[in-house]
Formats: sequence, structure tokens, C-alpha cells
Amino acid sequence: MMRRLLCLAPWMALAAAASAQVRSADVVYTHREGIATRGLRLGDELFLPLSTLSEIGWSATPRNGEALLEAEGTRTSITLRNVGGKDCIPLRRALEKLGATSVWEDRSDVLKVLTPLTKIVAKDGTVQIESPLGFRTEVSTLISPLRVVFDFKGATLDPSIGQDVDGTAKISQYRPDTVRLVMDVLVLPKLASGRLDPARSFHFDLPRRPREADKPQIQPPVNPERVPPVVQPTPIDVTLDLEGPAATLLRVELPTSLTGEPKISRTAPDVVEVFLPGVLGTLADGSRPKTDAVANVAVRNDADGTTITLYLSTPMGSEVWANGNTVSIQLLKPGLEGKLAGKVIVVDPGHGGHDGGAKSNNAREKDLTLSIGKLIAAELAAQGATVIMSRKTDVFISLDARANLANRNNADLFLSVHINSTGGSGTQSGGITFFHRQDSVRKLLADCIQREIAKVSGLPSLGTWSDNRIYKSGFAVLRQTKMPGVLLELGFINHPRDRARMLTADFQQKIAKAVVRGVRVYLGDVEAN
Repeated sequence: MMRRLLCLAPWMALAAAASAQVRSADVVYTHREGIATRGLRLGDELFLPLSTLSEIGWSATPRNGEALLEAEGTRTSITLRNVGGKDCIPLRRALEKLGATSVWEDRSDVLKVLTPLTKIVAKDGTVQIESPLGFRTEVSTLISPLRVVFDFKGATLDPSIGQDVDGTAKISQYRPDTVRLVMDVLVLPKLASGRLDPARSFHFDLPRRPREADKPQIQPPVNPERVPPVVQPTPIDVTLDLEGPAATLLRVELPTSLTGEPKISRTAPDVVEVFLPGVLGTLADGSRPKTDAVANVAVRNDADGTTITLYLSTPMGSEVWANGNTVSIQLLKPGLEGKLAGKVIVVDPGHGGHDGGAKSNNAREKDLTLSIGKLIAAELAAQGATVIMSRKTDVFISLDARANLANRNNADLFLSVHINSTGGSGTQSGGITFFHRQDSVRKLLADCIQREIAKVSGLPSLGTWSDNRIYKSGFAVLRQTKMPGVLLELGFINHPRDRARMLTADFQQKIAKAVVRGVRVYLGDVEAN
């Protein structure tokens, strides 16, 4: 018996060592930006519990020590392994069997899953793309010259895969997780939507300008009264109305009134989209407002209306309104711009002292906000900003005192750091950046920062919210400060995954760098990407 135990001892030691090396890790799956699935890392492999496979659209049936996988339209089997008390599949090995790739992000426990494009055809006005995993396609158009841009999110180019493209097309790895195809065209297509549902293949036929001989002969209808009228697209011309040092006002004249209120949104810090309900539009020839604020203009249609996309030369706040047949778009320049160096910025770690803020499993909001706030302050100072912290230790500071500190020092920006909670065990996960009321310049600051946070947090991005969604008058520190400011809710302390992630040094350091980069994008100090 003793001899058997001695023989087993090395294996028991190895098993114990392996168990000690298991730690939580996140999976970011192809196009699912900002949505992370939690797994277990052991060495270079990530083990995904069977119970979480549905989060990436997979399913598995355990059978005789193996898992029969159904993933991305393919059936395969892979060895099961019990890790951390859970039946898991080795995800990286499974991805390799499917023909996909995965890579650990630098110095983190975040696994990025990407799909190589296995078929690329772009010639004679036809686009055909195929891959083993689903990707998301975004389509946009440019003028001067006319071009169609296809962005395949979650995809990579494999040098070993041939490309069947002609001289009208250029394809490249635009970003680490995005392949971009640009095609020269004679006629801009009428796109049903700028962002298409994820799929493993994509097919698109570009319109061609017909020759006279190709035009069909129209025969008179048998009963003209029953033939619906042909709706012609409205030429849309975006023109400059007024321009001043703080704002640019654009105007769009329409032949009829809109069927509803125009809506404005931001897809990137320097890209603004204006939706015109009930309008079928096409970009007027040579349409581009005579202002340096706008680099380019594009138009696309769907069943509900037309979207005007403005590509700005620098991030700007934006507002839209309609008066009869006239749509006005106002672009607001931030009150400060240029380099981060020399700016005065107040960093406000929330809560403190007897006010512990939210707490869960011995984790306290006041401790997390102070730790992250110090890192943000250090990163800002390293890049030349003058930083004032509302607190550097575990002390209580009133809301009024925090706002007064920023106003008294004529701060350029105000950054308040918080951790969210819904109480109880919690199912809500992710980060939010708040701005005050409907202030478009403060919303721009929030958009710039939240966009950078979403890239590195490993948690879902819940976007940017106006603070009057929570309180009618907004948050006191944002309401009382005179400069642009935001309140960051970096995650939910009562959500197990959020809490575990926020407690890591990796998360805190990445958040600090992301916040500072977001500020620099807002200032125009660096380009958005």
C-alpha cells in the first residue's frame, strides 16, 4: 500500500499544482464587442464550462468523457475535462478544429477569438466572403471618389488564403479584429442597413450603371390605375448655414416634412449619424458642406428612412432639430482642445470615510474608486496634465465640496470614479459613463471615454447615459461643476464576474490608461480608432 501511495505522489503533486494555477479568464468572441464570456485559464488553454457555451452560440452533449459539439454549423467531438469542479471543453483546441484562431491579449487573462476569411472574392461588382465562424459586416459609402466600404468585424486575413480581387478592390487588415474591403463604384448602392446580422458568409452585388442598350423597354400596363406610383429618391444636399468659433450649423432642405423627429447618434467620436424618418434620399452630386469641420458625407436608406453619416475632422458635440422641411444639424466644438499637457483635471474617487459606497463579499466601492482614481491621476500627470484629486486617502468628502474644488481651481475637466451595484447577488454586468442632462459636449466626453473603456475592460459596455435617467436633476457633482465632466460606473460590485475583474491590477491599470486616452481623443490630442 505504501509503495502505491509513493507511486501516486508525483501525480497528486502535479494535480495540486495544476489546480493552483487555474484562474478566471474572459473570452471575447469574434464580433461580440464588449461582451465577455467567463472561463477558466490553465496554462495557455482556456476551459469553457458546458453551462456557458450558449453565450457564444454553441451547445454540447456530454457522452463517455467527450462532448459532442454543435458550433457554427459544424458538429465535432472533443475531450471533456473537469476544471474547477465543472465539466469544460478546451476552447482553444476546439477553435483549432473549427479552423479559427485565438490569442491571449498582452498581460491579461482575456482570450480574443477571431475567424480567418477562407474565401475572398471582390471583382466584377460582386463580393463573396466566407469564414468558419460568424463575423459582423458593416457597410458604408464614401464620395470623391465613389466607394463602398465593407468592414468585417471579428475577422482576420490569412496570408495562405488566396484573394480573387480585381483592380477596383483593396482589402487589408484594418484593425487587429477587422478586415476592410474598399471597392470603387460608378453608382452608390441603396443599402438596406449599415450593420448586418452576424453570419459565416457574405454576398453582395454592387449596382452597375446600365448602358442604353441594356435598359429594358417599358411596356404600358394593362390597367394603369392599379400600378403604384414610382417613388424617386430625394437628392440630399448638406450645406453650411453658419460657422463660428464654437459651433458649426449645417442645413438639409427636404421637399416634404419628416414623418417623425430626426434622431442623432454617434458611432465613433468623430462620426455622427442623423436619421431622417420617412425620407428616401440619395446624396446630391458633389454634396459636402464647405467647412473644415466635416471631412466627408455619406447617405444610406432603409425601409424607415434615410441616415446621413458625417465624418468629422475632430470629435465634436452634436444636436439636430427640424423646422418644417428644414433639418438643422449643429456641431459644437469642445471649449478646450489641443494637447492634454497643461490642462487642469480633477479626479474624484467616489465615497470615502464613513461612506463606504456599494459593497459585496468584502469588496468596497470606496477602496476600488481610490485605487483606480490614483492610477488615473498618475497617468494624467505622466502626460503633462495638472491633476487635483478630491481625496487621496480614506476620508469623507461631501458632494458640494467635490464640485466646489473643481470650480474653485478653474478645472478644465472633472472625472468622478464610481462602482455600480443593484443589490443582492446581481445579474446586471458592465460599465456605464454618465454625462449631465442633454449637454452634447459632455456627452461627447462620455462617448470618447466609454469607447476606450469598452476596448479593455473585459466587461459588457452599457454605453453612455444621461444622469437624469437616474435623478430628474442629475447627479450633484455633474450638476454643480461648471466644466465638462463625467461620472464613471466601471462595473457592478455585486456581480461575481465584474467584482473579480475589477479587483485585479490588470483591470485597474487598463482602465486608467483607457480613461486618459479617451480624454485625449476628446481633446483631439490623438485620433480615434
